Amino acid sequence: MRLRLEAASLKAADEEVERELVAAERETVRLARLLTELLTLARERERPDPERVSLAEVAHAAHERWQGPAETGGRLLVASGEGEPVVAATEADLAVVVDNLVENALNYSPLASTVTIEWGADRESAWLAVLDQGPGIGPEERERVFDRFFRGEAARDAEGTGLGLSVVEALTERWGGSVRLEDRPEGGTRCEVRLPLIVEQVEVAR
Repeated sequence: MRLRLEAASLKAADEEVERELVAAERETVRLARLLTELLTLARERERPDPERVSLAEVAHAAHERWQGPAETGGRLLVASGEGEPVVAATEADLAVVVDNLVENALNYSPLASTVTIEWGADRESAWLAVLDQGPGIGPEERERVFDRFFRGEAARDAEGTGLGLSVVEALTERWGGSVRLEDRPEGGTRCEVRLPLIVEQVEVAR
């Protein structure tokens, strides 16, 4: 359907008809994304075999994917972290998680602002976080942002399905992790995904 609408818009002689076809094409993109997210949530309990995944590699891969779109949208995307924390998950799941977080941050951040992907670890868990300089999330909405199809005041005029953070939470909990949102002192939001850390075993020579 998207290809047919795209082809029709290229042939349209009337500007009003062309605008309607372009709008319909955007709607097919939104519906395709909605379907993908619903299918992801429907399979949230079907846990695949875990892999050893480096959060640093996940962050760098996301930075590579989103650096171009960020610059095109007039925003700076940076990646910064410490070490190479490893968790038990799948690269595919964590890519979906960080993509949703980065896309949200870019959508709600003002022009010329910076979005940061961070990672790190403590004794028991590893974390991956996305920080923005947007308007933040009000306390009355914070309890509902992970509800399916919920869209806060800041999202009224932005594209989206209302499922992004629900997908993030479902995929994180699939691997024994958790998600939390917090305000940044300098303004903006920090969304952190925390997962159990795989502690590397060091062989001691005898």
